Amino acid sequence: MSRLPILQEYAQKAWDAPDNESSDHPPWSERLIALGFSLVPKIEPILVSALSSLLSDTIVAERVRHFDGEWTSNIADDLDR
Repeated sequence: MSRLPILQEYAQKAWDAPDNESSDHPPWSERLIALGFSLVPKIEPILVSALSSLLSDTIVAERVRHFDGEWTSNIADDLDR
């Protein structure tokens, strides 16, 4: 199951979010603009083949699932603040 559409939706939401006056850091869109982005970056999947060259298939599958779940949860929490 791919979570990329959900992540892309959160990325767009964060890009469009107004500045939070109580925040001690600039909005996500400003941070990305400073890195050279002019639009919401497209979120790409992790390339399993790159990991497979270093790790066993079982470890790669487990790590990708773990990273996907953790990253999705963390980014959703951060963007909901």
